[in-house]
Amino acid sequence: MRVVLTIGIILLFVTCQRQHTKEIVNEVQDSLKAESIVEPIDNSLDISEDDTVGLRDYTLIFRPTDSTSLTQVFDDWQLRKKVTDTIGNWLEKKIAIEKYLAAKHPNYFRTDDRDLTLFLEGGKELTLPKWDSLKQEGYNFGAYLSAIDYYLIYVQWYEGGSIMLVNRKNGFKKDVIGEPYFSADTKKMLTINSDLYAGFTENGIEVLSITADSLTSEFKLLIKNWGPTGARWLTDNKVILEKEYFDSKVRKKYSLLTIEK
Repeated sequence: MRVVLTIGIILLFVTCQRQHTKEIVNEVQDSLKAESIVEPIDNSLDISEDDTVGLRDYTLIFRPTDSTSLTQVFDDWQLRKKVTDTIGNWLEKKIAIEKYLAAKHPNYFRTDDRDLTLFLEGGKELTLPKWDSLKQEGYNFGAYLSAIDYYLIYVQWYEGGSIMLVNRKNGFKKDVIGEPYFSADTKKMLTINSDLYAGFTENGIEVLSITADSLTSEFKLLIKNWGPTGARWLTDNKVILEKEYFDSKVRKKYSLLTIEK
């Protein structure tokens, strides 16, 4: 009888231990599962034709407006178009533009198969890799922005790309979401980017303040339902935006953006 009782106690103990171990294993698995799930962060907004958005210390007022002529970011845009007209690949377009600019701006940069070297004031240089295998990104010269004395650099990723601005005086670097549009007093800069389909880059607008030595982001608005494809400053706080939509049948529309602080 004692033997049977002893065996029963041992079996009960083993069963409890197994159950306890199973519970611990389940807890660990659940914890690992929870840690492995990364919730997507989507801070983009649907912006309607008539809309008002509060962002940081700013109020952005969107109103529909008629189509208008837009600002060309580059004075030589026709030559750029001619150089890249028959090229479909994004990176190959940037390489073609860089080769064209190498002849036009030999005092601003040099490039070879390995590096892009920017010439700064005072005889200094800033070297960027044509391709960084660790960071999975590379750099191509895109323009000299005489209005603010910055270089525009195209950054190529494994998928997609972005734009970096480099101060020619001191080498200060600033990543922006798209090509720049300057206010008349060159104290503000609007950058825009449309990437509705692939979604590799930020789709929206960003406004930055321009000082002698740096650029400061005032606000960035990421947009869900349309992408900005062109712009024109009307005053120091009013901008016309050209917009494209997911539905290719929808013609491009235009918004008057008023920026209030």
